[in-house]
Amino acid sequence: MSAKKINLLYVCSANASRSFAEEYLTKEKIQQQGLQDHFEVSSAGLVADQNPWYKVKGAHRRMVGALVSANHLAATKYNHEPRQLTSELLENADYVFCQHVGHKKTIMNEGKYSVPDLESKVWDITAFADGQDMKYIGEGIPCLAERITKRTTSKEMIRLHNSALVHIDQIVNETIDRLKAIHNLPTTTPKGEYLPALRAYNQVPLLVR
Repeated sequence: MSAKKINLLYVCSANASRSFAEEYLTKEKIQQQGLQDHFEVSSAGLVADQNPWYKVKGAHRRMVGALVSANHLAATKYNHEPRQLTSELLENADYVFCQHVGHKKTIMNEGKYSVPDLESKVWDITAFADGQDMKYIGEGIPCLAERITKRTTSKEMIRLHNSALVHIDQIVNETIDRLKAIHNLPTTTPKGEYLPALRAYNQVPLLVR
């Protein structure tokens, strides 16, 4: 009988950018390291069923695709649709990684999620990546959409996207490293490079929603 996989659940507001990027980057990275048999990875949003403004447009797919293009993967591979967070998803997860402490408080305090031992699995992802305990408040990963206005130029949009991706890529790497240490999994070096692929993203037209 094969061992139970470690279930990772990334959560953000609408499951259209941050948690979406983290899910697919994690999947690509654990596959690169031969760890796909150890992990189950998914993502969801706190208000994914309430906010139609957050739809996964081409810009978001290309945003993640730029990072993994070193492996010649097309962004259309993802075909991602935002998914609403549920009690079932939380119960099945071993680790729930929120983008900041506000998301964590929402999950813990709203009273809408009936999940045993919920407090033992919900993390601020930056605190986890930094090697801190659950009480630590990390710097968080801000919502890129909240930093975009009608005055944001295409050049500024590219800079914001690239900066966000570099940050997410770093957090995902550190998260995987800590999980490997906790669960005594083999340490291997990824075969592909991700961040150089950001240069390709500069050539991609942006869809400003």
